[in-house]
Amino acid sequence: MERLDQQLFEERVGTNWFNYLHKFFESKEAYDIYQVLKSDAKNSVISPSSMDIWRFLTCMDPNNVKVVLIGLDPYPGRYSKKLLHSTGIPFDCANSPDGKLQPSLTEFWNGISAEFEDEMSKEKDLQFLLNQGLFLGNRGLTCRLFQTESHIPLWDPFWKVFFEEYISLRPGVPIIFCGKSAEKLKKYVSFNRVFSITHPSFAARTGQVWDTQNVFSSCNKIIRDSIGKEFMIDYNFNNIECPF
Repeated sequence: MERLDQQLFEERVGTNWFNYLHKFFESKEAYDIYQVLKSDAKNSVISPSSMDIWRFLTCMDPNNVKVVLIGLDPYPGRYSKKLLHSTGIPFDCANSPDGKLQPSLTEFWNGISAEFEDEMSKEKDLQFLLNQGLFLGNRGLTCRLFQTESHIPLWDPFWKVFFEEYISLRPGVPIIFCGKSAEKLKKYVSFNRVFSITHPSFAARTGQVWDTQNVFSSCNKIIRDSIGKEFMIDYNFNNIECPF
């Protein structure tokens, strides 16, 4: 059976993540996914860039995941021929050359601000949330340029391993699915508390404030009750920078 170069992918995702996810990278499904990417790349640009596909893992400590949020797929556009919208981290707009946010991230912040009744700083770089334990993923890790959901459900074999080999060991971690398509991954969740809400892109298209249904507050309550109030996720960047 042909398979991916295991050493290469261990380097790309890091040993800590690879130890949980090696069953995916060893599988025929993983090899086949990369054949699709190679084929599509002949006629289209793939978002995010090949070096950023696994950035949502490499920027996250697997020992510090407190909440998992799964969206749809990466931003399909680009700022220039050499600069894509997607950084490899869902919703993140750190690549924005002028600081302008994509509509989904704007509504992400609008919805969270409304939930907490606190005007959140609309940060383009979401690393500060990952540092606190908010895991951000997309059902489709990639898409073709300007073609949303073009690689859904291509990556489902990855999520199957993720939930069965990693999340199953952390039954206290709540899962948030954003959008009906993302919610289809629920079949791989065995024990964890699951929340299903709309994707902020829907609110952006309809001109409404994203209805979070208070899931972020609920997840913070779960964190508080399980490991302590001091470990809850603070979504206000200004509080992180200026704790006093």
